Amino acid sequence: MRWLALGALVLGVLSMEARVHACSCMRQSPEEAIAAAEALFEASVTAVSDNTKTDFRGRAVTLAVGRVWKGVEGSEVTAITASSSAACGYPFQVGESYLVYGYRSRAGDLHVSLCSHTKRIDDAKADLKLLGKPKPASTTKSKKADKGEGGCSAVPAEAPAGSGLALVLMALAIARVRRQPALPRSLRR
Repeated sequence: MRWLALGALVLGVLSMEARVHACSCMRQSPEEAIAAAEALFEASVTAVSDNTKTDFRGRAVTLAVGRVWKGVEGSEVTAITASSSAACGYPFQVGESYLVYGYRSRAGDLHVSLCSHTKRIDDAKADLKLLGKPKPASTTKSKKADKGEGGCSAVPAEAPAGSGLALVLMALAIARVRRQPALPRSLRR
């Protein structure tokens, strides 16, 4: 019984500090994603590196811009994404082409996430059909204000509230019950 109490105590203490990061995305139809994106363009990845230029950190992805529907100008842009998919980072691969749905930070940086609806160009046939022809370059600049990260959040997901504390209290209660003397037979029911 002591080992059971000790095991419950150890599990309780360990679970009190357990945190797991997970990406959670709002579901969007292609039409909703197109309307919400501040930048929407086709591009191929020329480089992926650690992002050291913004407070966000993560990865900096250099993109050679092809067709543009809205929000970018020029032949090359840098997009920022989280370092891992658990934090909603998009897994860009050098040499691959993508239909990129981007969002601007308050500082104006272009952000892309797993939740932004970005996809490999080979998987974007339905989106491309909805988009139609790209816009002329002079009308592609986005006029929208900051909209966040495209319905994405990477938040710590904790064990159920109080589960660690409950295990610790259970272990203490078991230990206390084991230490109490047994009642005399005359007082037992």
